[in-house]
Amino acid sequence: MPSRLTKNTELSRGAGWYVALTVAVGVVLVVALLAFVRQTNTEQKEDGSSTRVCLEMKALDAMLVSAADKARFEVERQQRQQSGARQCTQVTQAADDGLYTRDARVLHDQLYPPLNRAEANVVANRALPRRSPPDGRTEDSFRLLGYLKSTDTDADNARDAGNNVWKCMGRMKDRHTGEFYAVPANHNEDLKIPLTPDIMVSERLKDTYTMPSEMRFNSPFFNAGIYTFVELPKSDLTSPTYV
Repeated sequence: MPSRLTKNTELSRGAGWYVALTVAVGVVLVVALLAFVRQTNTEQKEDGSSTRVCLEMKALDAMLVSAADKARFEVERQQRQQSGARQCTQVTQAADDGLYTRDARVLHDQLYPPLNRAEANVVANRALPRRSPPDGRTEDSFRLLGYLKSTDTDADNARDAGNNVWKCMGRMKDRHTGEFYAVPANHNEDLKIPLTPDIMVSERLKDTYTMPSEMRFNSPFFNAGIYTFVELPKSDLTSPTYV
């Protein structure tokens, strides 16, 4: 019979092989795990992916800015927009007021030259460029275009309501259509006669650029004969005073 020492020796040898086998398996698993991690990192580098999280400056700022700061920034932005709109309106109103004063001086100021002008938006764009309205309006105002002079002589006892001389006023309603009326040149401005197509015997008035040199009217305020139209010259828009 084997002795007790022999049995203990055999058990020690068996435990040693078991420990060695366990260590070997552990080493293999560690090496495999390291190889897997290395392979994964290599693939992430190749396709551009990364486990790191990167934020853009906008996102970082959004995280740092509080709700109160956002509300304050929005109020300041709206205030800037309103301030810019008020300045634009003030400049536009100043340009319109300047045109009204200019047109009035043509009529009443003896020291102001008899000049016609372009539409209001063309003149205003010199001071403040602005887009035309989407519906085609020119935002023009009435101005003195020229004079209508009756060709009927005094021998014919033909005297119309304006003493044979009229101021022809007009404006561009939109890009293609004008509006016109006439007032007596003797400063009887209570009398204003719209020059509409229904009273035009001659060619109707279309726009301020193609005014006919002669006109005839079917109206009790005018003579039946021909009226000669004398158009005022337009300013070349180079003078800061005479626009």
